[in-house]
Amino acid sequence: MIANAIRTVHAGGTVFSEHILSQFKTRSVQHTLSRRQLDVLGLMVKGFSNREIARLTQLTESTVLSYNTIIFKKLSVSGRTEAVAAALQRGIIKPR
Repeated sequence: MIANAIRTVHAGGTVFSEHILSQFKTRSVQHTLSRRQLDVLGLMVKGFSNREIARLTQLTESTVLSYNTIIFKKLSVSGRTEAVAAALQRGIIKPR
């Protein structure tokens, strides 16, 4: 059994299920996003605008935009809608 797993991995395959792999990815992203980035993403998920997020977090709107760019890059998405969808699908942010 171990030998088969080693051969599979050596050939470029994986021995983990898709569910397990998605859990690894989710935890990895959660650990790479800072607490503040997670706060901004959470407010994004709740539907707040950049201006509202800035007011609620006491950041400037340009700082929120910078956080957005970093969040999009770390989630490998191209925009706000994709970031919200990815955050919910991957369990990074729980809907409330």
